[in-house]
Amino acid sequence: MGKAAFLARRLPPTGCIVAGTKLAAHREALKSKKIKLAAKVEAAIQSVLAATESLEALGSTDATMMEIDRGADRCIGAFSSQLDSIARAFDHDGILPLSDEEAIQASMSASVSHVASGLRAHDAAQSAHERESSIAEAR
Repeated sequence: MGKAAFLARRLPPTGCIVAGTKLAAHREALKSKKIKLAAKVEAAIQSVLAATESLEALGSTDATMMEIDRGADRCIGAFSSQLDSIARAFDHDGILPLSDEEAIQASMSASVSHVASGLRAHDAAQSAHERESSIAEAR
């Protein structure tokens, strides 16, 4: 058993099911708008959806959260990578002016990336607090 098995997980199993279900709904919305996701993002989403289905099939709250967390972390990493790619694609505006559409895409990507960074920082702080609480309780 790894060290992570002793740490408090971020979401209860029901929360993971809700997150997986919402991710599936967002993915379907993007598909309906004919927005194609990068292969890394699609693979990460598939991992989360498979873990969500497995968790739902268990029908109990005794499951380990390792697989759900790992899949969710990969999905977040893949989305962050795609957002960074979009931002880098438009970082030449000082040399070659952006069209209105490109400026909107660059702005939206920067905004979402900023929010995602804030969420990752909050998640890291919450995980650190949970680890400290777990260690304190163990003593």
